[in-house]
Amino acid sequence: MSQNRTPHHRLAAELRSLLCENGITLSRDVLDYLASALDITDPDELHRFVDMEADSDLASLLELIFFPDQELKIRLEPLLQELNLGKDDESVVLDCLLKDPLQLHVYFPESSKAIPLALPRDPARTFIQRLRIDRSPPRELLQAIDQAFTRQESLRIQVLLRSARFPFTRENQDFLLNILTHLPPPAEGFQATLRYALAFLDELKGASDIANQLIQKKIFLEQTLDKAQALNRRLRSQPMEVLLMQRESILSFNTEELRSHLRIVDQLCAAVMGFVPETDCESPSYSFTELSGTNLGQWK
Repeated sequence: MSQNRTPHHRLAAELRSLLCENGITLSRDVLDYLASALDITDPDELHRFVDMEADSDLASLLELIFFPDQELKIRLEPLLQELNLGKDDESVVLDCLLKDPLQLHVYFPESSKAIPLALPRDPARTFIQRLRIDRSPPRELLQAIDQAFTRQESLRIQVLLRSARFPFTRENQDFLLNILTHLPPPAEGFQATLRYALAFLDELKGASDIANQLIQKKIFLEQTLDKAQALNRRLRSQPMEVLLMQRESILSFNTEELRSHLRIVDQLCAAVMGFVPETDCESPSYSFTELSGTNLGQWK
């Protein structure tokens, strides 16, 4: 194989092409940081800051700027699956990427004025690490996703899986396969449910017995909702000032978000266990039949 056609060179070449073709448009998070921490609000101010600051002072800023966004990850995903690289390959890809100096154009949103920035080695290393090139989802899971989604939607989900932190254990794979089987994409709120499921698996950090963990999550959410409802009742009967004078602890709850999360957890319970377990909480958030966008009868 020609040296320029090794997997490392192929990935580095694709990265260089995408970065040079599109440049980097600053995200809202980066813009907020620039404005609040550095008082930078336009391209000229950023250009002056980069020219004046020492390399060490720029490190944290450049790692924020050179951050792989979702669209770049989606365009890279087919190649990453084909190459199937490992953690040890990151340093080789880095050497290939920076064999020649790489200067990129950085843009503020809705501005055509380009800020030329060289990509230093340390931010480039962090950039490659964030691509998670060593974390290709299992083939069985990829096939199920391809069958359930359009090509573009499939790639987005695969990027979410690559970016997640949970291990691809057999139990975790079966959990995700059950979601795809029993809660197909046309169901209302599917994307929110899937994202919640991935975050839930991240929280478990490899712990087993997903069914029991879901029940514990459901109990926690219902107890929190009970507290929120009790607080709302007290606020309706007594002014806030009176509660504060009584040294009551006033917590802030988003009851609509809690109800939304409870609906999702019940959907996940149904997918994993075939039913939604009842709890001993004082006030359930809604009845079993109120789960919107699903046909729970088929899971019994």
